[in-house]
Amino acid sequence: IEDPNNFWVFFNVPIWDWILIIAGISSSLYIGITWYEINFTFLGYDFFLPEQVMRQGIPYPIDVVFGSILIVVLLEAVRRTIGVVVPIIILIFTGYAIFGKSIPIQILMHPGLTWNNFINNMYFPDIGIYGITLWIVSTVVFHFVLFGVLAQRIGLGQFFVDIATILAGRYTGGLAKVSVVSSAFFGTISGSSIANTVSTGSLTIPNMKRMGYPGHFAGGVEAAASAGGQITPPIMGAAAFVMAEFLEIPYSTVVIAAAVPALMHYV
Repeated sequence: IEDPNNFWVFFNVPIWDWILIIAGISSSLYIGITWYEINFTFLGYDFFLPEQVMRQGIPYPIDVVFGSILIVVLLEAVRRTIGVVVPIIILIFTGYAIFGKSIPIQILMHPGLTWNNFINNMYFPDIGIYGITLWIVSTVVFHFVLFGVLAQRIGLGQFFVDIATILAGRYTGGLAKVSVVSSAFFGTISGSSIANTVSTGSLTIPNMKRMGYPGHFAGGVEAAASAGGQITPPIMGAAAFVMAEFLEIPYSTVVIAAAVPALMHYV
């Protein structure tokens, strides 16, 4: 229940989260709103921004402000999603890009970028934050992820475990093999290793533990088997779609090429 006396919580959401939400939305909307030339007068002040393509390479101060805000919001979003390691790596390489001329090792030294140039490269062109990777995830990968979630919700995870039990359950080490086979089946409809582990592992890990397998062994088998979902056709991880787009080849070509590595992973 929300405490009416707590100023720092609004609709059960901390105020700093609201700040991040507003900052992320506004910095993203800014790109679209300022795509064309802005020229108007408000309260006696003239506001003018040339169209965005004319500002690329020489960003205006307001461009740098919104670009910096977006990077901070994205770093926090990554930290909350997958932990602190990736943001630290991003910060290290960002520092390398900006302070390259100060590195004492000659082979690593480079002229460096100004913060304005860094924001220009990350915020505006189609090789930055709003580049091809985001386009693929939002237009192509989304549909496959949606299909995988739907398949999981209608019980295909249990179905794959049942089929795997029929195929491998009667052999020595059957429950561990059931985990591998069911993960392989689920990998065909979901390129997410996490979704694979949650769907099949929630069934196979308790069964393995009940049959005397150590917990760390059961978890290790399921994690290793589920990791193969990234390369198991026909629905693979997001990297496969990015690969197809960058190499300018049909996705079906990537699927065919991944068939043998996927088979080797599970066999």
